[in-house]
Amino acid sequence: MTGRVYLVGAGPGDAGLLTTRGRRLLSAADAVVYDRLISPRLLDFVPRQAEQVYVGKSPGRHALTQEAIQELLVDLAGRHETVVRLKGGDPFVFGRGGEEAQWMGRHGVTFEVVPGVTSAVSVPAYAGIPLTARGISCGFAVVTGQSGDLTVPDVTACVDLLRLGGTLVVLMGMGRLREIAAVLTASGVSVDLPAAAVQWGTRAMQRSVHATLGTLACEVESAGLGAPAVIVIGETALMHADIAWVTERSLHGKRVVLAVETEHEATQAGELLESLGAEFVTFSSEREAMVNDGAVAADVSLVMGEHGVMAAEVGLAAKLSRASGQSSATSETSETSERRLSFATALDAALFFRRWAETGADVRRLAGVTLAATPTAAKVLLSLGLIPDAALSDSADTSAYAEGFTLPRHVAEVLSTGDVDAVWVTSEIAWNSLTRAASNLGCSLPSKVDLCAALCWHGVSEMLGANQTRPGYGLSPVAVGGRA
Repeated sequence: MTGRVYLVGAGPGDAGLLTTRGRRLLSAADAVVYDRLISPRLLDFVPRQAEQVYVGKSPGRHALTQEAIQELLVDLAGRHETVVRLKGGDPFVFGRGGEEAQWMGRHGVTFEVVPGVTSAVSVPAYAGIPLTARGISCGFAVVTGQSGDLTVPDVTACVDLLRLGGTLVVLMGMGRLREIAAVLTASGVSVDLPAAAVQWGTRAMQRSVHATLGTLACEVESAGLGAPAVIVIGETALMHADIAWVTERSLHGKRVVLAVETEHEATQAGELLESLGAEFVTFSSEREAMVNDGAVAADVSLVMGEHGVMAAEVGLAAKLSRASGQSSATSETSETSERRLSFATALDAALFFRRWAETGADVRRLAGVTLAATPTAAKVLLSLGLIPDAALSDSADTSAYAEGFTLPRHVAEVLSTGDVDAVWVTSEIAWNSLTRAASNLGCSLPSKVDLCAALCWHGVSEMLGANQTRPGYGLSPVAVGGRA
């Protein structure tokens, strides 16, 4: 086998809880095999050309059997160099990661394990429930609510822990909640012991029910909670009233499609939205253009002649010039001729210099070249340490740039659910690109909201400055429609 399989723990759902190593591996993956409970945002990190295979399991419905998943991993390792098996939580905590590792070893496949943040600890934390507390809980145990033969799991071994003041965490136990409570109370555990159930923990749709061991099943049914959920039994379940924190974040519970023009914007906006508690997936015009950007690649080769950089309009400007039958670049070989590069949009600049770097060209070849840019393109140049020599007006019709873009599958799946609050945009190019790509797949879009305006509406205007643009976005805080 030539490839290597990485068993990567995706964490409990919040994309920010993915480990640094896990993210690096996703960014370098040739193939990704992923589960149902991972955050769709994690697929933002996967290269667009990578093979992606969904193998999710829900109660009574499996995309593939466990044996088929293991055989798939062996097959992918034979065809790809880097294969990521992305598993919810930690691969070795009720994730059958051990079985998959054994299978790899038996079939001669090299593998590595990248631990993840387990839901057993993180979900209670997001619900304001510590598993241990001085003077209250001396320890905790984690058990599964599903036994292999579908009988009620034996939790009697945890009775002594609960009697001593410990905490019991039950994973995958919602379908057996009544039976689990009955076994515990029949073994002497008090029906008045505090208990809680947390559904979709760490995600935007997180919901919690707090009750006692004797009433939890009824309260869960009344509230309509179901799987996936984590059950917590013990005195520390009462502490949520004092230390609940997730709902205090400005954008908690908001589900957003973030449409950006450049990857730089994606990083800036993504980090900000993540810190404020929003759950989102990203549509990046730059990333999509990298898949469909023959014109931009041609622009790079066009301006790099034996005499250095020629005069050229780059990216969108060049594309529109070619469409109208005009030349987008002219060869200037004279020593006295001006050598000039003109950028009409931030996307043009980002794509051009991405391709420039990929050719291995020395940026010093731009010495003496006049750089002309619109205000939005100038921000990209400045981020690269290049100061524009001339200013262009933002007057180009950018609608044509969206041609040929496609919608990433995970973004399409999020939109198809209809469970999205809004599309937050950083520019008209981002919006046009997304709408065209969505239209090609027949996906409808929710309301469009100016990113800066949305952040102002949520009480974080101090991060933007009163009535001014946040650096890097090129937008004024004025709503363009929709709701936040």
